[in-house]
Amino acid sequence: MRALADPNRTGPTPFSCNFFGKIYRGDLSYLIDWSVYMFGAYAPHELMALQDAAAALPAGRTTTTFYDVGANVGQHSLFMSSHVGRVMAFEPFDAARDQLKQKIADNKLNTIEVFPIGLGSTNGPRIFHVPTTNNIGKGSFDLITGLDALEVMVRRGDDLIAEQSLPRIDILKIDVEGFEAPVFEGLHSAISRDRPVILTEISGNTRSGFGSLARFRSALYPGATIFDLQATRNRDYRLQPVEFDRCDELLIVPEEMVARMTAAAAKRRKE
Repeated sequence: MRALADPNRTGPTPFSCNFFGKIYRGDLSYLIDWSVYMFGAYAPHELMALQDAAAALPAGRTTTTFYDVGANVGQHSLFMSSHVGRVMAFEPFDAARDQLKQKIADNKLNTIEVFPIGLGSTNGPRIFHVPTTNNIGKGSFDLITGLDALEVMVRRGDDLIAEQSLPRIDILKIDVEGFEAPVFEGLHSAISRDRPVILTEISGNTRSGFGSLARFRSALYPGATIFDLQATRNRDYRLQPVEFDRCDELLIVPEEMVARMTAAAAKRRKE
């Protein structure tokens, strides 16, 4: 049991458990799966924010869509499949993507579409550096000395959406280990048109390639309200004013949705 307290010391240990009413099959040697088994979820504050965003979307839309860019093993996609009509999941690393596909099969879901590619600002092959940690979603397009590498396909998001007539982006999650700026650039037209709620990691000395809050704002749409998303001790979240040089995650909400999202959060917390 002592080894289970640390995924770094746990050998391959398959398991299956309930995950918000869905089947979650994983392996305790992987950080995200270990977190699901031990605590019920990995980064639960992110899931609660995404759930509230879904509840706050304008009524009357025929369907709602969550875009999961950097889907990893599929925890966020699986969770959001219960809160939106469709999920578009993008994951270029086959080891992580196979686990996402397993979750789809286990739950007999037909609302999650998996794309075996990364999103960026250009179209074509790119070197992907394979993670060596117990979080297999930590692969990166940035050059990291000493890591194994493989070639994967990267597509400009706006081009792919136009070519395949993909649905509007209602909620967008981007977690691509420092490659966020090219993803935003490649999705600029769709983001400007659709005005989605956006959850994005922001990290590193270059702040994920943006460099400054001003440049980050230029990647968004008019009336975008930017919050610092922070986890709370009760596995929920709070929204704080942005300090771009210090924050780890940002939540972007269209100004017309801020009050509705606040109300959705308050309702969930009372239930």
